[in-house]
Amino acid sequence: MLAVYSLNKETPWGTFYDLISKDVPISFNTWYNVEIVGIQNNIKVYVNETLQFEYTDETPLLFDRIAFETQESSHCHFDDIAVFGKPPPAPPPGYTWVKSGGPSGGLGYDVRIHPQNKNIMFVTDNPSGVNKSYDAGTTWVQRNEGITTRAGPSNDGIPIFSLTIDPNNPNIVWAGTQNSGGIYKSTDGGESWVKKNRGITEGNEISFRNFGVHPHNSNIVFAGAEISTGILDREFDKTKGKIYKTEDGGESWRCVWEGNNLVRFVLFDPTNPDVMYASTGIFDREAFNDVGIGILKSTNGGKRWFQINKGIPNSAGNRFVGFLEIHPTNPQILFAASGNNAKGEGGVFRTTNGGGNFKSTDGGQTWVNSSKGYTGANLHGIAIDTDNPTIVYTIGRSGPFRSYNGGEDWTGIAFPPANKAEWNAVALNPDNSLEVIISDEHEGTLLKSTDSGNNWKLVFKLITYGTPQECRHGFKTIAYAPSNPNIVYAGTSKGRRTIDGDFPARPSFGMYKSTDGGETWIEINNGLQTSLININCLAVHPTDPNIVYIGTWKDGVFKTTDGGESWLMKSNGLVSADIRSLAIDPQNPEVVYVGLGEGAGIFKSTNGGELWRRSDTGVDIECPSYLLPIGRVKPGSISLEKPRRAMGADYYSVPWTSIWSIVIDPMNSQTLYAADHHKGVYLSTDGGANWVPISEGLSTKAVTALAISSNGKVLYAATEGEGVFRLDRV
Repeated sequence: MLAVYSLNKETPWGTFYDLISKDVPISFNTWYNVEIVGIQNNIKVYVNETLQFEYTDETPLLFDRIAFETQESSHCHFDDIAVFGKPPPAPPPGYTWVKSGGPSGGLGYDVRIHPQNKNIMFVTDNPSGVNKSYDAGTTWVQRNEGITTRAGPSNDGIPIFSLTIDPNNPNIVWAGTQNSGGIYKSTDGGESWVKKNRGITEGNEISFRNFGVHPHNSNIVFAGAEISTGILDREFDKTKGKIYKTEDGGESWRCVWEGNNLVRFVLFDPTNPDVMYASTGIFDREAFNDVGIGILKSTNGGKRWFQINKGIPNSAGNRFVGFLEIHPTNPQILFAASGNNAKGEGGVFRTTNGGGNFKSTDGGQTWVNSSKGYTGANLHGIAIDTDNPTIVYTIGRSGPFRSYNGGEDWTGIAFPPANKAEWNAVALNPDNSLEVIISDEHEGTLLKSTDSGNNWKLVFKLITYGTPQECRHGFKTIAYAPSNPNIVYAGTSKGRRTIDGDFPARPSFGMYKSTDGGETWIEINNGLQTSLININCLAVHPTDPNIVYIGTWKDGVFKTTDGGESWLMKSNGLVSADIRSLAIDPQNPEVVYVGLGEGAGIFKSTNGGELWRRSDTGVDIECPSYLLPIGRVKPGSISLEKPRRAMGADYYSVPWTSIWSIVIDPMNSQTLYAADHHKGVYLSTDGGANWVPISEGLSTKAVTALAISSNGKVLYAATEGEGVFRLDRV
């Protein structure tokens, strides 16, 4: 009989190609030796040492995986499979990252102090997990042994959301995860952990926000939970809530209340444990019932719950009660604080009838930073002093920071008017490192300092209107012209919840330019009349300040040669229009590199952007099957609509290869570094032809930005969730 041998190819983006096929005679119950020899773009297939067919691929896959397949009705055995060839590149020795331990910040939620030893403290953080201090907050170390839950863009974040110390036995500590269905228990004071989630019926949609431990019985514990619905309301996810209870120390749990808003705190009346209270709601989640639940009370040990909202208006966010506390000596007195960013400012209530850590030693009159060794900072940008690589600036969700000693210590520089909720970018004048420009993410502001960030002034602000989904814009990228720092370019974008999250796609304001060092700004959008005009990145020519490349979200690459008077699209050869990073070779500016999102990898141009070719051999490319290259989709084979991430852990996760930063060694332009937001950092020593991973020591591989010193000897990496890392031997 005849069998059809077919040679097929699947690209990293999921596109299938039928290359060649041939009928070959075979017999039943007979073994055949099949040999496939691939050398560059030439493939030969032998059967029992006889050449059956040969194919030359004009666009070969130079690395990836091999699969043997049969038709559905066929039955075939495979045995003794061997692969011979040059092994994939290994990381070179000596490239080890060092965690700086800062800057401060992160998604820290609970700070807990040991009831018998005030030197022992805990802080929880997503994604750095459980952090513990043994010296009253002077220094911190991670304590995550046994916590197996992982999350985040690079799947190495530890999403601990809440922590409670048992008041009866401080060696027992409870911890809850965010968006991953996990409860963990420690019986050795938080040194190690065991998962205890039997009976929890939800999966990744549940987050545990608090634990209430019975004041006389450590086996009885209540867990307050948030349940994501995946439904976006005005600004935030519409949530439901539950209270779970265990009576056997966490061996099993059962639900004792569920409703239409999350549960924040569960408290016992210490004089009568049958009396319990629970607060519902928080400032950055919306209720499934829109108006909130308010405060709950139980008088029978948590068997039945009822609302006690008399005096708390059912409006203006007042029933989103993010804080609830019982008076330490009179349990009839409770204090509640409410409010919601989408519903109203709320207020502070009292009844008489039933980003970083900071420490104060004078009743709150003054505060000092108490975060050394603890960081969960989610950073977006980083910049180095060109004359002194130990001077570093970084910016992220917790604000702008500065270090004078290579990241060993960090100082927050968010002095008014630089006191915004979310941040975007930082840029240093290459001729005067005292001059710094920063931008926020939501309000479209540019702020400038001429004294290293000690004082700021507002130099520009976009005029925006509408709901949070409509009005949030920021300058995502800022760059001084290296040859004339009086010229500064800045590109606007919608916020990250639009670019990488759950807000719908909307246009931003495009490009702006300053010719007086950032003091005044003008719009430069001639030729950028695209559908979205969101600018992800930009790069300025090293010797000609009029030549600029910009990378857009979903609109490709544009170039100007007249300082922004006009722009032309330069995307020929690219397979994705989602541009995440750009870099110009300082020694040969005709060479430009672009890092793409959507699993498309790295491309290189040797003629000033006129034509781009793939340049990412060695980069581990991952792309979902539903997202294929532009113009290469098989009709009817897939949906081009990106599935909604209904139960995602955070706003900024993207499940495919995305090259967020590329930097070139100023002393040797054949040496490049590229950051994949999901896999860490890659090194190329041959102008981008081949890459090897260099992520040893990089405990969080979700790198958002890279910066290299002017002498090429120090490389910094900003991460999403673990602050700044430093690589000294480059």
